[in-house]
Amino acid sequence: MSFLNNKWKKRLLFWLPWLLGSLVFNLCLAYEFMPLIPGTEIPIPVVLFLLCFPLPFYLDYRRATKELRKAKSFPMGKFDLSKKRHFTLAIIAWVLINLGILVYGGITSPKPEYLEPEILILTCTTFFGGFLLILVLLELTRRKKVKRALGVGNGRPWTDPFATSLIEENSAHQRGRILNDRLSQKADWQLDRSHREELLKLGLYLNLPNDLRQPLDQRILVFVESFEFTGVDLEVTDEMKMLVAAQACLLILNRQMSDYRHLRKIKLYKNRIKDRPGVRGTAWRNEVHLVWKYVQEEVNVTSPTRLERRRGVRSTGLEDGRNLTLHEFAHVIDSAEDGIAQSIPVSEDSKDYEQWKAMRDEVYDRLEKVYENYSDAASSLWINHLRPEIRSYALHEYEGWRRAEMLTCATEAFFERGHYLRRQWPEVYALLKKFYRLDPACWH
Repeated sequence: MSFLNNKWKKRLLFWLPWLLGSLVFNLCLAYEFMPLIPGTEIPIPVVLFLLCFPLPFYLDYRRATKELRKAKSFPMGKFDLSKKRHFTLAIIAWVLINLGILVYGGITSPKPEYLEPEILILTCTTFFGGFLLILVLLELTRRKKVKRALGVGNGRPWTDPFATSLIEENSAHQRGRILNDRLSQKADWQLDRSHREELLKLGLYLNLPNDLRQPLDQRILVFVESFEFTGVDLEVTDEMKMLVAAQACLLILNRQMSDYRHLRKIKLYKNRIKDRPGVRGTAWRNEVHLVWKYVQEEVNVTSPTRLERRRGVRSTGLEDGRNLTLHEFAHVIDSAEDGIAQSIPVSEDSKDYEQWKAMRDEVYDRLEKVYENYSDAASSLWINHLRPEIRSYALHEYEGWRRAEMLTCATEAFFERGHYLRRQWPEVYALLKKFYRLDPACWH
């Protein structure tokens, strides 16, 4: 097999269990060798042949994830049908119960290919009743979360229009002190119901724990007041300011406003950044540029068609692992200490500096290896659905600048798909949890 490249070798190994399974099964048919499982009428070769189908996928998945250091255990959150994985478990349980009833009816039926009327009635009741029950519980859970999100907090509702009072100080230290002072002045305030209804579009706000909503509201008020928003080819509204501010403040929800002490201006473009085609956003210490067309993808959930998925179009919205606003404002925090975006958001004299440097240098090499494994996996199933949650880490988008994008891409996965990030890269999740002082894996 020396004339074959590695990718073809992997593909041959992928198909080998199916080829061998088919060969053995056909030999058993040809020689009428069909021993039965004791006490049943099920032939053993049929069972073994069926087991061969998932085997290649499992082996390919194990090979592609061999560089991952998965968490051995992690806490299971409270069952919540609005969580995607819990909803999936409920659907699986519903399907298995229905299949179990059908199998039981087939085994106990006195006539082959005939089900008793009682079994048919029970199956129909379980099928439609179980599905309806899941939908009702899902809607009740959603309404309960919305009601809680709109009514939580004991602060005074902020009903006034958003005011702007830019900080004129040039000293970063003074600007940071003023930002923190403004936050302390808003300690008794929270957004009113109408503003919170707008924030529910983000999805992340709906999943936010109750004790974190009022602190986020206060930071949004300070953010909109302290930084200048300008629009290019579009008019910037209060709603647009609030949606950008909410995601920017999510990064500092348990940190000080002074993390944005260098920031001065947020510029929003309608469809594209002039002179930079294909760029969705850019960020420096003192300025952030965002294309509003792509910011809206974080609000409006879209599901591409099968043809669009083949062309590389991805779904957008909550839990897609991509968030332009979080990404660009993470750059601001990354460069706050030394003015350099290098995926080390702490100063060199910090006790955590070496740990961050190790993550960037050592973990990055493993990330590249995993990405390569997924890129040439024999089954495209893993490419589209089961690659690591920090899969992008800018590995395929930022050639030459990949290490500088590690923190920002990790931040996207941390907030949008924290549960999976904690399971697949526990050391990265732990470091981000320590830095942001949040545990979003428990939110989703």
